[in-house]
Amino acid sequence: MIQQFHLHELSWIQALQNFRTPILDDWFRFSQFFDHAYFYILFVLGTFLLGRKVGLRVAIVFIMSALANKALKLLFDLPRPHMLDPSLGIVSLNSPGFPSGAAQGAVLVCGILIAEFKGTWRFFVGPLFALNLCLSRVYLGVHFPTDILGGIVVGFALLTFYFTVLLPHSKAKLPDSS
Repeated sequence: MIQQFHLHELSWIQALQNFRTPILDDWFRFSQFFDHAYFYILFVLGTFLLGRKVGLRVAIVFIMSALANKALKLLFDLPRPHMLDPSLGIVSLNSPGFPSGAAQGAVLVCGILIAEFKGTWRFFVGPLFALNLCLSRVYLGVHFPTDILGGIVVGFALLTFYFTVLLPHSKAKLPDSS
């Protein structure tokens, strides 16, 4: 059943790629940086500038995200679009596609920007970042829309853990040791 649905999704990706231009190709290839370990390391290190507790809870949730994504990809072992139709592969990856780690990370970055940073810019930058990263993965032919949806669901589950467990715990006052 999933393979039949993937055939429909291939046609959606082909329709999206009908809008291909060299500028869009370059932009979305550039956007891949935001789905790389280097970006997440820089992001986590940047949150340490807000304080040790912030940096630690962000590091914890990103480590959990990486582990969850790896386990889920191994569990589901679903192909990427370019594996079924090589003509869609602007970029090629060899690992399983479901769920999208980029979508997971995009949800987390968006939520953490909104939760931890100040200023109205975060309400614009966070969602725009997430939208761009998720769209780029489909445009480049490395994820099906359902891969993105799966990553968003996992990302929101991790963000819920962040808000309900990590954030309140880190704001609790520790007793004086004197």
